[in-house]
Amino acid sequence: MIPEVVAHFEDQLPNVKPDQDISERRSIIMLRDNSTHNHNSDQSSDLEELAFEVVEKSQAGSNGKVSPQLKKLFDASDSIRNEEPDELWFAPDFMIQTSLPASKPKGSVYTRKNGKMTLVIKPASIFDDKGNLEEVFPYGIYPRIVLIWIVTEAVRTKSRFIDLGPSLNHFMTKKLGLSSGGAQRIQGIRKQILALLGAPISALDSSAKSGFTNDRARNLFVSTNYDLWTQNRADAKSDAKQSSWLELSQEFYSYLNIDDVGPGPAPLDMRAVQGLGKDVLALDIYSWVVWRVFAAKGRDTKAIRWATLQKQFGSEHKKTPEFKRDFMEALKKVRLLYPGLKFEVTPSTFKLLASELAIEPRARKRLYGKLS
Repeated sequence: MIPEVVAHFEDQLPNVKPDQDISERRSIIMLRDNSTHNHNSDQSSDLEELAFEVVEKSQAGSNGKVSPQLKKLFDASDSIRNEEPDELWFAPDFMIQTSLPASKPKGSVYTRKNGKMTLVIKPASIFDDKGNLEEVFPYGIYPRIVLIWIVTEAVRTKSRFIDLGPSLNHFMTKKLGLSSGGAQRIQGIRKQILALLGAPISALDSSAKSGFTNDRARNLFVSTNYDLWTQNRADAKSDAKQSSWLELSQEFYSYLNIDDVGPGPAPLDMRAVQGLGKDVLALDIYSWVVWRVFAAKGRDTKAIRWATLQKQFGSEHKKTPEFKRDFMEALKKVRLLYPGLKFEVTPSTFKLLASELAIEPRARKRLYGKLS
């Protein structure tokens, strides 16, 4: 369905005039036709809304074509609507209940709060490309994608040892399907991977009950040992014996609960993660709603105030209305990748309603057995 929809957008773009009334422009690119008749009106409406915004942005200065990343999003949506997943990826719960930094944090400590849980991250000490020691936080899309992939490998192999291939360049292109870009970009990715592996991470919980204060903590590093190679020149050749690898810390591996009977890491649809590209907030929201709906076991969740959600997802936003606006924009993409998601929005709260699971139990069992 989606490829035909994309073609429809591009065919109609020449007919859309910037000075037309918004309702006239919308009517030109409406998608409620034979290509969408098999889906309910809410899902079709979401697709139409996102499509309309794509056209708006195209008219604002692009070449009049749907971007490759948006086509990737639409292709992922089409696949998810019509086929069961061939592969699941997994994420640790501290990344889902809270979130990693979206942009470079200010100050010496980064914190996120969700209910009783507080995530605390301090910067890692790493060498820059000139050999100077510096303090770096893991932030942005790359630490998220790498962490998800690492946890998925641990689930798949049930091992703390993770093989990355001959170099980080190979790891990014062959295992993650991302472009490593030029030397400057790969050095930036290198720094973010090293920051993820070496940053001290704490999940803290403090509560009062019956005259007592109960303090609990999980203090961990993702990795305690690693040996990584980065190709700095295009003509550099890898040694046949050269290998990049990392070993998860015992604390982190135990935190994942892979070997025990229990929920373990949260399963995510690989197609959705890849379809969201570099949209950090959309990935955080997708991971959270998938986990939260699964944990709710067919019930509505409690309504959450926007200011509370802001502390969990968007502390970079200075004002709650700005966070709410960006959250709702990102949620449009999420709904394309999670068509069964239902929610309720009020001016002051957001509430997840009982929804179909993003990943059906039969798919989880088929791919990963009891761990899924």
